[in-house]
Amino acid sequence: MNNNGPLRVCIVEGQMLFRTALADALSIDPLISVVGSATGFPVPGLALLRPGVIVVDLDVPSFSLGEAMRQIRKDSPASRVCVLSVHLRPEIVQRCLAIGASGFIAKDIATVEFVRAVKLVAAGATYIDPRIPIDVDGLRPRRPRRTSTLSHREVEVIRLIAEGYSNKEISTQLDLSDKTVKNHVSNILAKLSISARAEAAAYAIKSGIC
Repeated sequence: MNNNGPLRVCIVEGQMLFRTALADALSIDPLISVVGSATGFPVPGLALLRPGVIVVDLDVPSFSLGEAMRQIRKDSPASRVCVLSVHLRPEIVQRCLAIGASGFIAKDIATVEFVRAVKLVAAGATYIDPRIPIDVDGLRPRRPRRTSTLSHREVEVIRLIAEGYSNKEISTQLDLSDKTVKNHVSNILAKLSISARAEAAAYAIKSGIC
């Protein structure tokens, strides 16, 4: 919310009935204005809508939050993102926060709490459904820890992994061959004694790399 009027919200949800229900729930609050909605990305006219918060359904088939976040940064960089999902797994929350989301809400949330969560995200807070066992304060330490084991290039690669980029996208971003990126990823996993990209993303968040 700002001093120029109600909080502007855009909803990205693939199901019309649920999209309408979300809009109706938010419209109960006179300090919130639903200024747009879409079934996916890119959102038509997003730059002109200027939403303070974008509510995004993570469970839309064939949906990539990483790609959506890159589109949002391009079209409406000032917008904050609040994710909706049926999943309550901490690793999914960590990935969403690493990519740039500021809120994570379960779909069975009460209407009053949903509205409160969106307003908290708009105010600059990070909102996580309280049923999810995760330490929000510990996700983004101010100072990096234990990064000395990784080379400068490996730090760049793990940061992009945490932001949701695929190996092919990382190769484009860093102007490296696919094979070189694959080798960097293998080295990162070996140095950190982990076996999956999701663990690498979690490490990047906890160590302050992101």
